[in-house]
Amino acid sequence: MEQPEAPAKEEKIKPKHYGVLFTILGLMSVGILIVVRYYTGHVITDDAQIDGYIVPVLSRLSTKIDQVNIQEGDAVTKGDTLAVLDSTIWYWELREATAALAVSRKNVALAQAETRATEDAFKEAVNSMVEAKAKLDKARKDRNRYRALYKDGAVSKSELENYELIYSEAFAGYQVSKEKTASAEIEVEASAKREEVARATVKEAYAKLREAKETLSWCIIKAPVSGEIQNMRLRAEEVVVAGQSLFDVVDSESRWVTANFKETQVRFLTPGTPVRVKVDAYPHLKLTGTVESLGGAVSSKFTLIPPSNATGNFVKVVQRVPVRIFFDKGINIRLLRQGMNVTVIHKKKDRDGK
Repeated sequence: MEQPEAPAKEEKIKPKHYGVLFTILGLMSVGILIVVRYYTGHVITDDAQIDGYIVPVLSRLSTKIDQVNIQEGDAVTKGDTLAVLDSTIWYWELREATAALAVSRKNVALAQAETRATEDAFKEAVNSMVEAKAKLDKARKDRNRYRALYKDGAVSKSELENYELIYSEAFAGYQVSKEKTASAEIEVEASAKREEVARATVKEAYAKLREAKETLSWCIIKAPVSGEIQNMRLRAEEVVVAGQSLFDVVDSESRWVTANFKETQVRFLTPGTPVRVKVDAYPHLKLTGTVESLGGAVSSKFTLIPPSNATGNFVKVVQRVPVRIFFDKGINIRLLRQGMNVTVIHKKKDRDGK
């Protein structure tokens, strides 16, 4: 019969193995201590994204698309011609407005000439009236003198009647000159009003011309900012309506970080606070920035249906405060895309400097 094997003797841990174990435990403790001190000494949030401006481009006219010069993802510069709309209708409106302005200016010139003519006629009428008044005054004096002489028997009745006739003719002439002067004055006022109306017509025609030029310029769709084309929704020969969205331009010059910090962390942040930014997509990038502003309300206040905890079922939830962070000057932001996730880190230093 085979003898049963004797139970194996437990191996004793050699003293030198204790040293290795203690060394590992010591290193782990140091590592944990470093990590704990790092996280307790810094304000950190990974609830942060790259933000920027996205400019929607809309059609301001209802017409057909003649030409499209861009594709999805193209880089464009501010002022580039991106598309051209059919401008036939507005081209002819511009021609009509130009012609109307020319006619109205011509009418102003005619009205000015008429005003000058009526003013000259009025001056002549006034001069004639002055002369007629002088003749009337002389005729009155002569008549009165001959009346006195006739009473004294110094002149005959026929001589007196002659001066009476001269006076009557002078008086009638003066009355006619007064009427002509009044009529000429009315014509001056009327021509001045016609000139004023003509000038107003010029202003109106000029305004319509400017409006026609501006409307025609809407047929040329230009890049509002420098950036990349996204969400292309137009094709050549398609018909668009006024207000229809054509595409978006992602502004390449505007990049910032919107970081949502816990409400317990914001006491360490203030406008001007320096921070470090780590981009998930580019972990090798070392970016720095500065807090530009702290939100005036917590993020939950901007949701479609803000949460409301009734007194009976209140649950305290740590709120998040949106903080806008601008990148420092000289940092290349071309690689960054809006919506990318980032981590924001700030070494703790509360507002009391502690």
